[in-house]
Amino acid sequence: FDTYNYSGDGSNWSWDYVQAGEFYKVGHIEESDGLLKYELAVSRTKIPGLTNEAVRLAIIIMDSGWSDFGFVPDKNKNGFMLMMNE
Repeated sequence: FDTYNYSGDGSNWSWDYVQAGEFYKVGHIEESDGLLKYELAVSRTKIPGLTNEAVRLAIIIMDSGWSDFGFVPDKNKNGFMLMMNE
């Protein structure tokens, strides 16, 4: 996983790399009916500069040639809002 913060205004492709090593843990992984399913835990203390009570997450799955072939959520949808205020 690589971590980037979107810094654009919605119409441009502006991403800033975030050094956030070990901010996640992957749990159970399973392939079922052609779908890859996995559990993922996020540690907010490992994400530098996190100042809000929530973070929006999206995952783009790419091969070694940087060609995308999977999206969570679906392509062109807003990322998931993860409330982190507890």
